Amino acid sequence: MNPSISALEKAIKQKKISEASLIFLHELASNELKFVIELRKEGVLRCSKYEFEFKVIESLVRIGQKQKLLYESTRKYFESIESLSYIARDIHKIHSELLKETEKENFKNYLVSVDSLFWQMDDSFEFETKIPNKLNKEEITIAFSSYFYYLFNSPQNCNIKLNSLVDVKRIRSKFFLDNLTEFYKTLQFKEWEILVDKFEYTISKINSKNNQIVLESPNIDIEKAISLGYINCQLDEISHSMNHLIYEDSETLLLTKFATDFAMKHKDKLFEIKNSPVKRIIFKIPLTKELIDFLKRDEVFLEEMSTISFLQKALLIDLDKIKNVEICSGLCLFDVLKLQRLFAFLFLCFNAYIDSENLRKSKLFWRSILPVFTSDELHNLLSTFFGEQKSIQMIELLTWKSTSKIRFDIQTLPLINKGNEFILPLGILAGSNLFRNILQSTGFRFDANSSSDPIGNILQDVFSPVSSFFKTNVGYSFNGEEGDIDVITVIDGNTFIFECKNSLHPTNPFEMRTSYNYIETGASQLNKITGLWNTSGFIEYLRKKLGYEIPSNLCRAIVTGNQIFSGLRNDGYAVRYLHELCNIVRTGKISIKVTSLDEKVTRSVDFKIWQSDTFTSQDLVEYIEKDSIHQCYFNAMISREIKVQIKNTSLTRKTYALNLEKLCQEFESKFKSEYS
Repeated sequence: MNPSISALEKAIKQKKISEASLIFLHELASNELKFVIELRKEGVLRCSKYEFEFKVIESLVRIGQKQKLLYESTRKYFESIESLSYIARDIHKIHSELLKETEKENFKNYLVSVDSLFWQMDDSFEFETKIPNKLNKEEITIAFSSYFYYLFNSPQNCNIKLNSLVDVKRIRSKFFLDNLTEFYKTLQFKEWEILVDKFEYTISKINSKNNQIVLESPNIDIEKAISLGYINCQLDEISHSMNHLIYEDSETLLLTKFATDFAMKHKDKLFEIKNSPVKRIIFKIPLTKELIDFLKRDEVFLEEMSTISFLQKALLIDLDKIKNVEICSGLCLFDVLKLQRLFAFLFLCFNAYIDSENLRKSKLFWRSILPVFTSDELHNLLSTFFGEQKSIQMIELLTWKSTSKIRFDIQTLPLINKGNEFILPLGILAGSNLFRNILQSTGFRFDANSSSDPIGNILQDVFSPVSSFFKTNVGYSFNGEEGDIDVITVIDGNTFIFECKNSLHPTNPFEMRTSYNYIETGASQLNKITGLWNTSGFIEYLRKKLGYEIPSNLCRAIVTGNQIFSGLRNDGYAVRYLHELCNIVRTGKISIKVTSLDEKVTRSVDFKIWQSDTFTSQDLVEYIEKDSIHQCYFNAMISREIKVQIKNTSLTRKTYALNLEKLCQEFESKFKSEYS
């Protein structure tokens, strides 16, 4: 980091306005554009870096705005930071009030409230399961983790009481969920800061009287690409999750039926009501041969098929790698699948017991929703199914201890340990994405130790039948320029070059920033190729190196492993989602699917993208260079506004939703349709 930037950040932290102002004005006058780029990159003007203290930052940007002859981009940036600092007033209040509000024994109340969001509850259940302000369960869970991370690191050091009574009245009234919804606004504020710094979103105050503030992207296509990426990912998740509902009559193993039958058969052995220290239901798991043999199976259960399918698609791996590649300490993803199977079994058994005893509305239910196991009980249970060593590794991998210095995250570390006891939030353990969370926490990548890129391998399988030449990882050195071409292929007299960038689907702007950095890197690499391509002698050099008559007609794209930013252009280069690109080459069809659970049937409208009955390079050129599909998507997106009320301030984010009816109309205007 630039020493001046470090000194500025230090002065802001120490609230030394005069010192910070001198540095700020000097750097602004010396090299305005470079200075602002560094401010954005390092996040120096983000109030969240300073516990949402806003006074120094607000003073700095106001001083900056008084300077003459500022670039328009700088002026807009300072205006956005000033608006953020205005919002930070209320965010600071929310943050401070909520951190002071909590009582030490409330950890369990909050955890019960959050875990309940992962339970499948029927209409007769008294608790209102609709999440306030339209936050989903993952967002509420993130707020819970962040909330208690702050509390665990606060001077009063929030304490965990595993056996404390839960406050059923306030749980049912959504008191704790309302608090987490309010706290989530502090996390949204951090996201807005990232959008302003990295993606050059603007925040403007449009109505001082009513404190109305608007957040919007200066580039409509970026906002549309981000929105479309999240929409398509959600549609994929819905499609995957519905598979076991549609095919529930198949002969594939059913965990749900087995767990329900087992719970009713062994009800008296499986559950016991204890009165001390508080009245609650406890698990006593009878480890029968029937149970052990069933849960230890290496077959994929029907309820797990969607998970396997999603893992294969998201991680670009096959079932063999899921079953055999170690991700950490002797564990593979299939072990994680089996572990979640065990937790899902316990969850389903408890559900069946509660229903059979008509306990949904009872205080006993709420006091029992978080089973507590001793260390020996948990270790013996896992050892039965996974062996001694794997049991130790699993507990270590998934456990957060109250004495731990590791950042608290309930989805990454869902086993809560204190002393000799463990809390098992069964809803979170059975319903969250353990796979993604474990891969994130361990930092494991399936392609980390591989000389070949998984995206390149997939493209080779797809393009080999239709191309006359295909090569991956082509290094070059020409006229002092060195680099690598990830993929080069020739089809019908056209050369296609792809830069391949693989990362997990981002769940927030911080991870989205990483995905975008990859895309920017891909664009810079394509810029080098483009410059060389137009340099005399380079194509001939490449022909000799590859031993093939490479055509001079060139088409370039950045191919990504996740759907965020697909359809965008960076430096003029198309960003395309791997599986969509493969589908265009393989089938030439885009399907819009509608699933009917009542009829257990999925109907779809297929649109033929190919111009003839067989694939040609022109179809690919139209898809990449002419945005043949994404133009339809973007045209079918309608503007929408998301409003967040932050005490007396109202922030409106301008974004987009996908209109499926309009999308069909767009496709029908360009492509032939088939109904099935």
